[in-house]
Amino acid sequence: METSQAVVIPVAPSATPTSRVSLAVVIAASGLVTAVVMAMPSSPISGYFNVPPSTTDYGTHVRLAEEIETNGVTFPHFLWHVLVVAVHAVGPWSWMDAAKGIVIASYAFQGSVLAWILLTTVPSAREASKAPAVAALTLLIVIAAPVTILTWREPALYYGYLNMDAWASPTHALLKPLALLAFGFAVKAFTEGGGLREAVVLFVAVTLSALAKPSLSICLVPATVVLGAWRWFTGGTFDIRYLVGAVLVPSAAILVWQYLGYFAPGGQSAIIFAPFLVMGHSAKWLGPKFLLSILLPLMVLLMYRREALREPVLQLAWVQFAFAAGYTYLLAETREPLAGNFAWTGQIATYILFVSSTLFACRHWNGRAASVVCAMAFGLHAVSGVLWFMYPGHAGAVPPP
Repeated sequence: METSQAVVIPVAPSATPTSRVSLAVVIAASGLVTAVVMAMPSSPISGYFNVPPSTTDYGTHVRLAEEIETNGVTFPHFLWHVLVVAVHAVGPWSWMDAAKGIVIASYAFQGSVLAWILLTTVPSAREASKAPAVAALTLLIVIAAPVTILTWREPALYYGYLNMDAWASPTHALLKPLALLAFGFAVKAFTEGGGLREAVVLFVAVTLSALAKPSLSICLVPATVVLGAWRWFTGGTFDIRYLVGAVLVPSAAILVWQYLGYFAPGGQSAIIFAPFLVMGHSAKWLGPKFLLSILLPLMVLLMYRREALREPVLQLAWVQFAFAAGYTYLLAETREPLAGNFAWTGQIATYILFVSSTLFACRHWNGRAASVVCAMAFGLHAVSGVLWFMYPGHAGAVPPP
């Protein structure tokens, strides 16, 4: 019986790995570069903090943080808000300044996590000469967006696509680095397995990500169950104790608590089956926009076929994405159904799939046709991301309700 291969390949003899200290410097520098870009006066983050708080999602969440300071925790996804309360309590800054600090720190954390993943899964990235490239690639991944070339003339850079960052949600900003860690360590259940240290990291990452925003948990949990069941039925291997103890148990406990507090009878809202209600209200041409949202992952599948399909990371990422896309296009809430809260699941799963596909393409880079096609697809995502970063107001026209 064949076992799954780990995603890390040996370092080539010609490579010159840097020391642990040097790698730590690259990781920290990548996070710092990401933070500096997000803190620039021209960034969409700064733009949202420069308008009246009552008009933004940031202001709404800051008010919830203020309520926590007064009344304690009264809603089930409170991690970002508690962090804002803590930062506000230890300094002379305003609530909005404390909130902006947490948001910038979230992006710095995301940049550092991405750099760490690149350095640990792409052997050539560990060469000292590649440090600037690692920082640059990290920033491009953070900024990347669906390929919006078909709607550049409108311009409509957001609605109808499975975007990876709206720039408007502080809880999504905090979720992204936690989701990377949770997904990355969950994959170990289907590769070499995880020890106690990995299980503890995974348990913490899964718990914190669910408390920040349950968007990842509701697609990661069924994805791991489906992939585990497939491995079991086909005679494959996976670490069931690691998966159950570090993913399923904490996720189930938190999701049940959150569901009972928000969706149970008499709660604040309910889940309804409403195909295309949210996505179809905001845009047309959903089919092409769906495909352009995942152009790079599709190119990786097309160019590498069986090799990509045998990759445990891509297996889990695609199954997770399938669940998330189903939630995004088919479900809504009775309370403010057009708010599109299930779309956040589509966004985080698209992001994880994009990162996983980027890493696969980097590991298999050889300058040949398949590599060039994937690099071109990544470039289109990057250019679209830069445009969305520069013009976050060009989301597209939304028809009146």
